[in-house]
Amino acid sequence: MLAAHGEFYPFALAVTVDDRIVAPSVDPGSDHPPAEQVLRLLVTALARNRADLRAAAVCADVKVPGEDGPRDALRVELEAVDGDCLTLVVPYTQGPVFGEPSGQAGERRIWPAQQYPDRSGPGPA
Repeated sequence: MLAAHGEFYPFALAVTVDDRIVAPSVDPGSDHPPAEQVLRLLVTALARNRADLRAAAVCADVKVPGEDGPRDALRVELEAVDGDCLTLVVPYTQGPVFGEPSGQAGERRIWPAQQYPDRSGPGPA
């Protein structure tokens, strides 16, 4: 999508408890919904089905600060039922040519932390 169109709408993939890879489908109600609306719908769909899932990833085309102003980047939010959350950001230029990835602790949105009282770390959004 980046090579063909220079951008993409957010999407998600998940691993089920029986090790299948699935992609939740959502209906934003219009042909060109705001990316944030699609992200909210994807996270809601994953959370609604979390009992059947082991892990999930949500990917979005975002802007991040750069030396010469905002830069395009991919953001991948990774979350597992029994592990830590991680957010990876990979800057890119058209082509696409990918830059150096960076990562940081993510936020629990699919399996909220209060469901797992023995965990420390970020709570729900």
